[in-house]
Amino acid sequence: MFRFIIPKQLFKKPHVFILIYYLFSDVKLPELNVAFQVSSREGYISENAEIGTTVRVSPNPQAESLQILVNDEDLRPGMPPATYQYILTGPGATIFAVDQRGYLYLNVASIDADMPNPSSYKLNVSLHRSSGEIRLESFHIHRCMDRASLFLNFEKLFF
Repeated sequence: MFRFIIPKQLFKKPHVFILIYYLFSDVKLPELNVAFQVSSREGYISENAEIGTTVRVSPNPQAESLQILVNDEDLRPGMPPATYQYILTGPGATIFAVDQRGYLYLNVASIDADMPNPSSYKLNVSLHRSSGEIRLESFHIHRCMDRASLFLNFEKLFF
């Protein structure tokens, strides 16, 4: 969607408006056929976890790591693979990070579940494709105060 601000005096010159319309009437914004999905809506990480530890889909430390999966329908057989960059924003964005394979991991030396630390985070995940296109998703991450593990609950919001 384009928004034009045309000074009032230009309204008296219809050819100016027609020129602006003509320049932008054929602009087609590319649709981004990329979707991502979280392998689990719940994630867990030990309060004693070290930097680089991946978030798990259950409290069991041997459980599968939580992953943000990318489905890129624009890629066809024979095309080179796309490079994606995950950017996190919102509270908790500096605590967690996403690697190139889509795994969510601890990005600080340690994490503290004691007060006054927040009990939940809202994490916005932006996916940038190497071609410069972007897709945004938002997730809520909630943490329990259980000393054994931290609980992360992913709730996909719409954008």
